[in-house]
Amino acid sequence: MAQLEAPDDYFKALPDIKIKVVNGCGPANLQNWMETLRLRGVFNKPIDVDFTEACNIHDWMYTFGDKKEADAFLL
Repeated sequence: MAQLEAPDDYFKALPDIKIKVVNGCGPANLQNWMETLRLRGVFNKPIDVDFTEACNIHDWMYTFGDKKEADAFLL
């Protein structure tokens, strides 16, 4: 499987740092009370394709970079 494009610091980040920044697809505030749907892949796999890593990269770029660039990169 090919690796997605992302900033170098995303791939170099330690898991305990990443977990504080990324949350897959969907709004973080919804994730707590919709955990069952997330686990079933409703947010991450809307068309039976897992977008989790792409969404995580977007979250990372949104936090540590330019928000418009992060949105364009995800699209």
